[in-house]
Parts: sequence; C-alpha cells; structure tokens
Amino acid sequence: MTNKEQVTHSAELFKQCLGILEKKGIAYSGDTDAHANFKRNGEALGISQYQTLAVYMMKHIDCILGAINVCPDKPADATEGLRGRITDAINYLSVLSGMLREDDL
Repeated sequence: MTNKEQVTHSAELFKQCLGILEKKGIAYSGDTDAHANFKRNGEALGISQYQTLAVYMMKHIDCILGAINVCPDKPADATEGLRGRITDAINYLSVLSGMLREDDL
C-alpha cells in the first residue's frame, strides 16, 4: 500500500467511524450528553467515567490483540470482525478526547 492509498483508506475509515459514533452515541447516551452512559454506568459501579470508558475500550483492544496473537500473519475475529473492533476502539479514543475537552484537561 502506498502512502497515498493509506491516507485514502484512513479517510474512508474515519468517515465510517463518524457514522458509527453518531448512531451508537445517540442509542447509548441520547442527544443531549454524549458521555451520559459513561457517567451513569460509572456512578452505578463506583468508578469514574474515564474508567468506564477504559473497560469498554479494552474489550475491543483485548480482542484485537488476541486475534493477532492467535494468528499473527492473518489475524481475524470470528464474532464482529476486526474492522468493527478497530472502528469501535478508534471511537472510544475519540470519546476520551471529548471527555478531556469537556473537563478542560
């Protein structure tokens, strides 16, 4: 893959991430507080919204790493597929960035 092809691929990936972020964000948190589910579930569990996000994100990271470990030359995830795990992980990092911005950190 050339550098230009990588940039094109990344642009397509980020567009897909934004679509998923919009749909899942509204489903999980509604349209007034993008971080409501992290705050709500964190409070219920006695942990911070950041820790809640980390748990959710690590589920995807763990699966990605497991797939690479099991088959280093051609990793695959039989459940959601690695591409789905990757887009979710990217979106969790984006949400983390939004939380930091919201908290002026």
